[in-house]
Amino acid sequence: MMNLDYEAANTARAIIEPARAIIEQGGGPVHTKALKSKLENVIFKSLGILQEQGIYASSLYLWTRGKSETQFAAIVREELLRLSIRLLNLPSHTTAVDAATYLAFVSEKLNHDFTVMLWMKDAWELALVYARYGAKTVHPTHT
Repeated sequence: MMNLDYEAANTARAIIEPARAIIEQGGGPVHTKALKSKLENVIFKSLGILQEQGIYASSLYLWTRGKSETQFAAIVREELLRLSIRLLNLPSHTTAVDAATYLAFVSEKLNHDFTVMLWMKDAWELALVYARYGAKTVHPTHT
């Protein structure tokens, strides 16, 4: 039996650690604070859209971020995909290299069945809540 809390916590850590590295390489206190803010913004808005509109809308949001948020959105997307693959026990080679493939995966694997969709929404929500608080623990070395 899979522990959803454990999986969500691991996903949150997998989101925060590479993001932390990006922020710490920011190049100065002002820039690192701006990067941290962008990370928090991507996670917070992804969570809000997920809660209000669902998995597909949240996925669309993550694929449509502007240049300054793209790297953080990509990390969140990839880790939410990995979480879904683990929870659904799908082959680990399942990848989504572009928006069309990712959105097709969401439609076909996550939204096709109401029970699965609710489970995945709960899993994503828990992971994003943990990531949201995890992002607040990122303290750039330049501050």
